[in-house]
Amino acid sequence: MGAIAITGSGSGIGAATRELMESQAVDVIGIDIQMRRLKLI
Repeated sequence: MGAIAITGSGSGIGAATRELMESQAVDVIGIDIQMRRLKLI
């Protein structure tokens, strides 16, 4: 599909949006101030 950058992707709405986009085969660049919230894929 394409690629998208999501800020706040470690929790809340950002995480939900990241999960939705990943389920739709979109490449996601996750950005969050708390690096420990991000998971490596």
